[in-house]
Amino acid sequence: MAVQVMAFRTEDLPSCDRFPFWCDIVSETVSPVHARTDHPDDFRAQIRMVDLGLCQLSIMGFPSLDVYRTSRLVRRSDPEVYIVAVILRGEAEVTQDGHSVTLGPQEITVYDSSRPSRSLSRAGDEGHGAAAVLLIPREVLPMPPDRVRRLITRRLSARVGVGAIVLNHLTGLVRHAHEYSPPDSARLAATTVDLFAALLAHELDAEHCLPVETREQALLARVPDASVSSWIRRSRLERCRRDLLSAARRTEPVNVIAASWGFADRSHFSRAFRAEYGMSPTAIGSAWPVRRPTGVGDSPDVGTRAMRRPDRDQLAVQVGVIPAPLPVAWNPNSVDCPAAIRPL
Repeated sequence: MAVQVMAFRTEDLPSCDRFPFWCDIVSETVSPVHARTDHPDDFRAQIRMVDLGLCQLSIMGFPSLDVYRTSRLVRRSDPEVYIVAVILRGEAEVTQDGHSVTLGPQEITVYDSSRPSRSLSRAGDEGHGAAAVLLIPREVLPMPPDRVRRLITRRLSARVGVGAIVLNHLTGLVRHAHEYSPPDSARLAATTVDLFAALLAHELDAEHCLPVETREQALLARVPDASVSSWIRRSRLERCRRDLLSAARRTEPVNVIAASWGFADRSHFSRAFRAEYGMSPTAIGSAWPVRRPTGVGDSPDVGTRAMRRPDRDQLAVQVGVIPAPLPVAWNPNSVDCPAAIRPL
């Protein structure tokens, strides 16, 4: 089964329904927002989303748009994510915590869903703006929050260096989304998070604040492919080991944890884990005792069945699920990307 790719365009709806539909889509897939536009009666916009599980990526095309998130909306619903905005066409002014930044094409900024914000987008010469929007849960970004706060609403270049790598990676993820298997999605999501962390570290000139494995990943580009493959395999096994020992995931089945880091075959995972650590994943996971809540009776079915965290919320709007290649022309050598948002 391919990864879920969803595409919407407002032109498929009556004119009067287009802008309300767009607002609902953004509120459901990013975070609840209010929005204003100069084109409420004929709002022509497109959005294409790829859900990788650990993170979510969208490419959007739209006319001039003013999107704002108030304190009340934050209190009502907060996905607790970093919102990474990459401008592909037009301009955008993003404001948070009293600081504003104006962005042009091939520029990036990041802001936090847990605080009020405003994004004022201005269309390009063709009458539409375009942006890529990446959502990364704060808890999975391998960088201290106080370091990330220093870069909130700062302008980061996507024209050169690490920023250019991030931009090409994000546009490539959407372009080839129909080709991914679920294990591919888990690996690509982890790579996406690490690449964005590397960009932040580059901007802070603070690589020392990244985990060792993230720093090593940049260095591995200089060694043979076999070494890269071995490192990736060990890194995934180590993340599985950490999750098996984590209090937050100790009630989850071994195969679920393995699959979240790209090991779809449980037998293969067990063999690889035992070869790396000298014990089975079941044995290491059983190191956690099952604790019975106070006051619970002696029934074996009561108290030993731990509450699991709910799965990631399904997208509220189930429209246009596309399991096949998207029939959209896209020049892979162009970062301006207007073709990425042409009507399907």
